[in-house]
Amino acid sequence: LAVTAGKQFILAVGLSYEMLGSPAGREAVLAILRNQPRELRSYLAFVIHQVPHGVAQTKLGSLVNLLRPFGRTVSATLAPHSHLFRAHQDIGLNNIGVALSEFGAHPPGQHEIEELALFARRNHMGTFVLHINNINTLKFVQDAGIQQIGGSAVAAICEEPRGVWRLTWQQLMSEQIVEIWG
Repeated sequence: LAVTAGKQFILAVGLSYEMLGSPAGREAVLAILRNQPRELRSYLAFVIHQVPHGVAQTKLGSLVNLLRPFGRTVSATLAPHSHLFRAHQDIGLNNIGVALSEFGAHPPGQHEIEELALFARRNHMGTFVLHINNINTLKFVQDAGIQQIGGSAVAAICEEPRGVWRLTWQQLMSEQIVEIWG
């Protein structure tokens, strides 16, 4: 699965906080992970999403520690409009970020994305913003120095899985002008 025809892939595994937070969900996830070959672990990147506002640091930390032995990285999203990053601090996360689709009609603005980037830099973590669907958001996310981005403003949805690729800002903007206004 992760190594095909000499190519290596990192497989992002999204897990909702609600599922991991329940004992039955946690046990189901652990049962699946325990049955996977050990060689697969270096290719899995877990993302805990839909983290609720006001989650306790100890609770989130226990979920991170639960997943850590089974994968390469563990990341988590911030709750919509949460300015309290403490729950994400010093619990072993590799990356923090936001999935804009979780915010409904009121996505974070440039200031909130810059706060996220500053917090992550101070705490030696990576950053991501997912589900970017317009060029203005893409520009301020890039200006804030967010490291991993995704969404329809970055690339069209693909039918088949494909690996992560790096684009320069010039390539990204030239492709988007064609896609959005072409």
